[in-house]
Amino acid sequence: TAFGTIWVIWRDLGFQWNLWGSYGDMFDWFITFIFMSCMMMIAIGSSVPATYSRISVPLSAVIAHWFLGVMALVFGLNEPKFRVLSSQFKNQSVQSAIWSTFQGFLYFPALFVTGQHARDWIFGSAVIFGISRSLLMPLLGRIVLAPSFRLAYNIEVLVEKYGLLTIIVLGESILTMPLSASLITSFDRAKLYGTVFLVIMAVQSFHGLYFKLDSKILHGGIHAVRRHYLTGVSWIVLHFPLHVSLATAAGGAGNLLVYAGDGESSGHMIVDAIRAGESDGGSHSDKTADWWMLCGGWGASLIVMALLAMCHKKSPGARSKYPRLVLRCALGVVILTLPVYAVEKMDEVGVIGLLA
Repeated sequence: TAFGTIWVIWRDLGFQWNLWGSYGDMFDWFITFIFMSCMMMIAIGSSVPATYSRISVPLSAVIAHWFLGVMALVFGLNEPKFRVLSSQFKNQSVQSAIWSTFQGFLYFPALFVTGQHARDWIFGSAVIFGISRSLLMPLLGRIVLAPSFRLAYNIEVLVEKYGLLTIIVLGESILTMPLSASLITSFDRAKLYGTVFLVIMAVQSFHGLYFKLDSKILHGGIHAVRRHYLTGVSWIVLHFPLHVSLATAAGGAGNLLVYAGDGESSGHMIVDAIRAGESDGGSHSDKTADWWMLCGGWGASLIVMALLAMCHKKSPGARSKYPRLVLRCALGVVILTLPVYAVEKMDEVGVIGLLA
């Protein structure tokens, strides 16, 4: 839920940048500072005991969405190009302000709730609504305004913002390795550094698939956002499971790095203790959860990336596109099921090497 909250804030901020542009001035810097601070507060607050973050996490989410709503309302009512329609409720920027303000209200009850289970339900419901808005806004626009209604998108800005967030999530897989290595008290150099190199190789492969292959629209092809409103909405929404999958795999890779490098010393015991505390007791030293996180995250990422690529209209010269994407989905399914039959027979370096 914390990742979903941050993702929705980033998505809404990207839409506002798409409407007004980014000029790199002091006001642009100030806006970026406010939102990055709110997202960091949510990320840090979700990583510490709830006693210390009961107020800060929902308050940061409320501030971020309400600030977005105020910006959209003020800029939308004062910008001539957004006031071409007679009714202000048909104003695209005003609609965005209403949605953002309502999204902030959904987090508001969490300020007064102490039970973690209830807070999870509040945040989960708000995240589901926030992601659903990607579907609702274009559909309501076409129904309420006009059948020919189209949201105005700067394709380059939209692709840039989602690409930037993808790079950040991929970077989590790199960042988690030195953080996990700090838990290691004694290590096998070959296994430790071998695991690190293989994880970097896999992350670079995902980077190449997303940026160098799937995002390249050849002559005669059409980007998903330009192709049709359904393919555009699908392309936007599919980034959420992609980013969740990559972040999940990063967590699994970090924990497995501890096991790969630590042997029989105390580093893996720290990971087990943390996991046992999060699950209210019990031991999970068999690493099964970490293998499912890593293989599930990377396998799901391959499948979602294939679906993202299918949203674009292929160029006449891309004859191998669909067979290649079907093969990628099949490989993703194999990786998803890898913990069932391979984990007990191979060590960390062997499985991660196979995946890479």
